Amino acid sequence: MLGLRRRTPVHGSRDERIAAIARLQRGRVARRQLIDAGISSAAVARALAAGRLLLEHRAVYVVPGSETTTLGRETAALLAIRDGAVLSHHTAAVLWGLRLPAAADIHLLVAGGPAGAVGGVHVHRIRVLEADDARIVKALPVTSPARTLIDLAPHLTDRRLEFIIDQAIIERLVRPSQLRRALERLTHATGRGRMLELLDDGSRTTVTRSHAEERLLALVRAGGLPQPLVNTRVLGYEVDFYWPQARLVVEVDGFRFHATHQRFERDRAKDAVLQAGGIGTMRVTWRGLEREGTATIVRIGQAIALRGGLEG
Repeated sequence: MLGLRRRTPVHGSRDERIAAIARLQRGRVARRQLIDAGISSAAVARALAAGRLLLEHRAVYVVPGSETTTLGRETAALLAIRDGAVLSHHTAAVLWGLRLPAAADIHLLVAGGPAGAVGGVHVHRIRVLEADDARIVKALPVTSPARTLIDLAPHLTDRRLEFIIDQAIIERLVRPSQLRRALERLTHATGRGRMLELLDDGSRTTVTRSHAEERLLALVRAGGLPQPLVNTRVLGYEVDFYWPQARLVVEVDGFRFHATHQRFERDRAKDAVLQAGGIGTMRVTWRGLEREGTATIVRIGQAIALRGGLEG
């Protein structure tokens, strides 16, 4: 199994052996591991009775003080399910840093036959898990970014799915070509058609229309700048943000701006028409808003001031 349940030589007293295994697994140990380390069933029972181990799942224990360790629940879930399980779906998305609400259950993907039922763990069974579909993140086995997006597709709205695809590509977790190759392999994946449609559609950018919009407006308010018009039309074009007093347009570029030559040329033509009409244009990136928000809003404020949009 990737990342967990590998046999590690341990020495010393019974408690020292328990501690040595637990240190590698966020305070969690499986009964099987304790037996392999030479700790008898009777000794495990005594440790439980004395409170030196706490039961978390059937045959999975936590060392007192480690109950709330980050990723402890995920580690325990992996230990409770047979070898070969990987974290998947919402759980994997959160590990990859994708912006989805954390699910109440831990989601696991298991290849092959039955894996048993564990409270608080949602097990998704598949026939085969390809090597390309698994990674190690923070010492835990997890589905690859491409596989994670494909598994999530049936459970998300079109808008939310497009957003996290954009985010995954912007953050360089996955390339569009990798997603396409994965979709070519997983021909029976539910939601495959929706994902291909989103990848083929170079005209929409949910990042611009949702998260980036909210982020920029929050920075505008925090910086004390005038409120812009949002998703309005200027000289026949729909623009992301427009300050009428300053005659300034700000556009936010998502991954599709970088991904297609056609989009690049279309946006440059749009900028040329706006500038010929006396409208100043600025382009900022989603990454810039996330990582250099203060610097980005300062540049926008300077442009508004230079164009007379802060008077009065």
